Formats: sequence, structure tokens, C-alpha cells
Amino acid sequence: MNYDGLFLEYDSERAGSFAPLARIWNNDPNKRLVLGLITSKFPELEDKDAVISRIQEAAKSVPLDNLALSTVWVCLY
Repeated sequence: MNYDGLFLEYDSERAGSFAPLARIWNNDPNKRLVLGLITSKFPELEDKDAVISRIQEAAKSVPLDNLALSTVWVCLY
């Protein structure tokens, strides 16, 4: 895939596992995968340790240098 950065939504169980990350990243040190692990869909805050654990899980497939963290937000019309 031809991209520099890719935003991926992982704020629910429905999003699935991080298994596809390695293939999406494809060992390209210039690509950044942005993990949407924090949601704005619900008022409750995510557990800090759970978010850290998810980042560590993703880092098994893609180096931390190529990962970023973002919120997933909902736009209501």
C-alpha cells in the first residue's frame, strides 16, 4: 500500500486483533501506524494499564518507533 501514515480503529473488541499490523506495516521504517485505542464514544476513561498493554501487544508486530496513539472520535450529524 502506498501511504505514509494509517489510522486504525482499535477501541472495541469488534476491531479485532493486531495480527494484520505486520503485513500492513511491511517492514517499512518510513510508515507510521496510528492506533486508535482511546474512544470518545463513551464517557468512561480507558484503564491506563490496559492501554499500555495494548500498545505493548501491537509492538510485537510493529516497532514502537513506527506506532502512534490517537483517539477515535465520533462525529454526530
